[in-house]
Amino acid sequence: MRFAITRAPDRRGHRHRHRRRIRVLAILAALACIPGLTAGCRASGTRSAADVGVGQVDPAARAQLPPEILARGLVTIATDPTYPPDEFRQSDGTLVGMDVDLARAVGAKLGVRVQFTQVQFRDILAGVQQGEYDIGVSSITDTTRREELGDFVTYFQAGSSLLVRGGNPLTLYPDDESLCGHRVAAQEGTVEVDPVLSSRSAQCVADGLRPITTVVVAAEADSRAAVLSGRADAMVEDAPIAMYETAHSGGLLEIAGDQIDKAPYGFALAKEDKPMDDAILRAMQDLIDDGEYGAILSHWGLTAGRVPAATLDGAIN
Repeated sequence: MRFAITRAPDRRGHRHRHRRRIRVLAILAALACIPGLTAGCRASGTRSAADVGVGQVDPAARAQLPPEILARGLVTIATDPTYPPDEFRQSDGTLVGMDVDLARAVGAKLGVRVQFTQVQFRDILAGVQQGEYDIGVSSITDTTRREELGDFVTYFQAGSSLLVRGGNPLTLYPDDESLCGHRVAAQEGTVEVDPVLSSRSAQCVADGLRPITTVVVAAEADSRAAVLSGRADAMVEDAPIAMYETAHSGGLLEIAGDQIDKAPYGFALAKEDKPMDDAILRAMQDLIDDGEYGAILSHWGLTAGRVPAATLDGAIN
């Protein structure tokens, strides 16, 4: 569950007014769609899979794209491919993963090519806002704090998981005070560092216990190395990545307890770029409607995180 802390000019007043208008319209639409009041009602901007099939261009979504993107026929995407199974490189260097497949499928809906650029995670959001890339796609958690910096089309939901050595010799769990006084590794710039671990550490102190020592590392692989070498007692990372890690650890690692702090992933877009917002939102909803979205999640074993609809700025915290 990744999170960058780059700041941008505050436009909260405009965004909040915009949200109120959206919420009023959404409530009216929901009332109109109550079973028995009307028949055949669909959410705004969505259609059934019969309208746009798998792999087919959606002309309505394509028409929303900014003219400069239509002219070049290419969408540039920033990603940090160090987070299997969401985005990573195979041994031969091929870029693969759930996010990679979804981004390519969105490009097909829009009738454009997609070009990925490998970027350090902490630099993705700033690069999108500065126009270096059109989209950021890298297991990026949509939070209310981040929505002050950019727009997000959400498409998945995941929580954080605690990984410990096989057998959980220290009896550590993510949802009680067992982590107090222990060393827990997490990747720099992610929500696992703040607020997941920071808030739990603060609660330890408030309860008169020792704080959690957060071992901040540069990459997800460094968290694993820290636990296996004894430099950390546990690690926290996104649940899909945790499941992948345990499945490939040969029993050296296991997940302790349940997911915590579930939140949506989003495609990161420039702040209040309505044409791009609308194009990506509609294309992602097409993937959900026609079943390609479900097929991609199933391929990567990630159906537990599926959502029924794509949303714009759908942060829940």
